[in-house]
Amino acid sequence: LAADSHFDLFRFSDAPIMERLGFMRSEIDGS
Repeated sequence: LAADSHFDLFRFSDAPIMERLGFMRSEIDGS
């Protein structure tokens, strides 16, 4: 699973990755 997620992340450019991380961070902050 870890390898798959890493592969998934590297499939996208840095912008989408940071956007996803930002979304996850906002989700954590919201809860």
